Amino acid sequence: MDTIKKTLLYAGLDRDEYNRLLPQAQEENAGKLKTYALVSFGIFLWLCLTSLSFHLFPVKVSVSYGVAALLSLVVFALARASAIPPATLCYIFVGGLYAFSLVSNALNPNLPAIGAIAIMLMGAFLFTERPLNLIVMNAVAVLLLCVISFSIKSRRLAFIDLGYSVVFCVISVAAEITQERLRFRLLAQTDRIKYLGETDVLTGCKNRNCFQDRLDSFPSACKKNLVCVYIDVNGLHNLNDSQGHEAGDRMLKSVASALLDTFDPENTYRIGGDEFVVVCPDASLEETRRKMANVAASLSRQGYDISTGIEQGDKDALDMDKLIKKAEAGMYREKETYYQQAGHDRRRMC
Repeated sequence: MDTIKKTLLYAGLDRDEYNRLLPQAQEENAGKLKTYALVSFGIFLWLCLTSLSFHLFPVKVSVSYGVAALLSLVVFALARASAIPPATLCYIFVGGLYAFSLVSNALNPNLPAIGAIAIMLMGAFLFTERPLNLIVMNAVAVLLLCVISFSIKSRRLAFIDLGYSVVFCVISVAAEITQERLRFRLLAQTDRIKYLGETDVLTGCKNRNCFQDRLDSFPSACKKNLVCVYIDVNGLHNLNDSQGHEAGDRMLKSVASALLDTFDPENTYRIGGDEFVVVCPDASLEETRRKMANVAASLSRQGYDISTGIEQGDKDALDMDKLIKKAEAGMYREKETYYQQAGHDRRRMC
């Protein structure tokens, strides 16, 4: 039962992992929506103009093509303008395809609804969504199509539509479940690769590669100013020598945990063996100093010490390299004071 629930509600993933990946799926859907809406507009417009020019279909059918083209263009414009949430627009777009299929079936009472069924069931494959939602939409659409067929068509054609609907719906449900499982697994794998590429596995902070990649984008992330915090862990090498690297790892994890609990994890980086940098867009210098004092006090109670340099740069004249070097210099001044204290051997505890 749990397996069926996970398959229908979370595409075979755990609920937490599904919810974590859902924003990525919705972002992909938003990009697909613009493409699908524009392509649909072109196809329906071509069908409308062609049928009117060569009298291929009754006028009412040609008009339905024109209406479908117009609705596709409206969806495309709304998607471009971000006037409506993309998830809502995706459902509107798929619902529009279903509505077109039902109208097409109603306008052709003397023909089987094979084409309408194909278009209708195709809509569920366009976007990455919860499998149960797609199955329910398909089932409702097929039910309405059959109701229309039995209302306006001969008994023979109505049963043909019913047979095709059941067969296509069963195949579609199986294909949708498989497809959504594969899509979300791919998202999970991509997310894992991205995580490993930009995250320091030991501490959970962003790594140096990520820091370097984002360096040029930091100025655009702030509106007024940016505060840079440079942190160095005191005594790591001595701890590794005296108690082993496991003890050193515990120290680094404790420092990272304190920073991650205090600052934005997306802006907290481990850039070296015992060096961390925190970037704080539009933060107060005094508030940042207060937070770092709390971090240092918390670590001190655990028996760990850090040296910190904190500098602020205004957005209009922000030079990240200079700002980081100034924060690093401040850290070294604090570190020098730390080593001048009694009992701290700089040669062994750097």
